[in-house]
Amino acid sequence: MIGMTETAGIDSARARSFGAAAADYDKYRPRYPDQMVDDVVATLSGRRALEVGAGTGIATAAFAARGMAMTCIEPDAEMAAMLSAKFAADADLHVNVATFEEWSAARPAGAPGFDGLISAQAWHWTDPNTRWADADAAVRSGGMIALFWNEDHHADPRVLDAFTAAYDRRGIEIRLVRTETALSSDPTRSSTRDIWTDGPRVTRKRRNTSRTCVGTSTTGRTGCRWAITWRASTPRRRT
Repeated sequence: MIGMTETAGIDSARARSFGAAAADYDKYRPRYPDQMVDDVVATLSGRRALEVGAGTGIATAAFAARGMAMTCIEPDAEMAAMLSAKFAADADLHVNVATFEEWSAARPAGAPGFDGLISAQAWHWTDPNTRWADADAAVRSGGMIALFWNEDHHADPRVLDAFTAAYDRRGIEIRLVRTETALSSDPTRSSTRDIWTDGPRVTRKRRNTSRTCVGTSTTGRTGCRWAITWRASTPRRRT
């Protein structure tokens, strides 16, 4: 276990508040489309994947079921305990109780890179000042990064009003519940557009051979968006 510290610019108390309801979180949180998981797995050139913000293992389960060897990072000890218990029999799955920033700082120099990094409903809890450099260091040349979120869409505006009132009472500013609209494959149209675009834009600028694609899937009232970014196959030059 890596000791947890505060991360600049992140509401650490809120980020680590989910463990108090870990069982309900695991029971009710939406799962992710098979199409998306299959897309990511098909893109990977190997089995080793790093998961940032693994929670109770909702996305973890989908990737582990497809034979991925998972290293999971989760800052909330109660969430991580449930994750560890669920996958106790999986010798290829390892859980680190830490923030992504702490794990990255503690990672030995020269450690082999992962074939891919995934983050399900969690990348917004990472430090925007360091997350792309940390991801770059964690993923090997030729590897990939996949980020994805579920979003609720409600046709009845009264549902949105109820959520808005609840958010206002608690001073919550990040709001992903919205009225029903058609999902777009354009990441700049997402309510999380800053999270979507800061990485791919930097990636294209820093590595000309990198590629980015996005996808969407809708089941009932829940829509899922994902973005996959490939690292360049050759190391970039240092200046």
